Amino acid sequence: MFEKLFVYGTLMSGFNNDFAAVLHQQVHKVIPAFVTGKLYIVTNWAFPYPKAAYIPNTHSKIYGELLYLDKAIDLEALISLLDEYEGVDLTYPEKGEYLRKIIPVFTENGTEQAWAYVQNHSISNLELIPSGDFRQYLLESK
Repeated sequence: MFEKLFVYGTLMSGFNNDFAAVLHQQVHKVIPAFVTGKLYIVTNWAFPYPKAAYIPNTHSKIYGELLYLDKAIDLEALISLLDEYEGVDLTYPEKGEYLRKIIPVFTENGTEQAWAYVQNHSISNLELIPSGDFRQYLLESK
């Protein structure tokens, strides 16, 4: 099982929710990173959250963090908790809101493979975040 996770939304450091708090207690290193694709915003919820459309070999970027998980943790329990938070359905993957996939993540040190939660359904009715940066979107929408 991979011990790296790319996050680009409410699981990034500094976000105040129970799932992010649990996750970051089990992280030993955080570095800025990006993946290729487009970022969209879901606003029909109490708090807006992003959806990543992973697109290999494109110039569009989604900015976030690469988290290195502590090897001493119960990784399966953590991933199970995060899958629940992200609406991943392992029994019927087509029904889940997100898919957990291993994708290339780009950092200043090169490319690494990591888990990421990417959209699982059409994003045609969602607004594009042109900057690919959820934090920037939140600052600009205040």
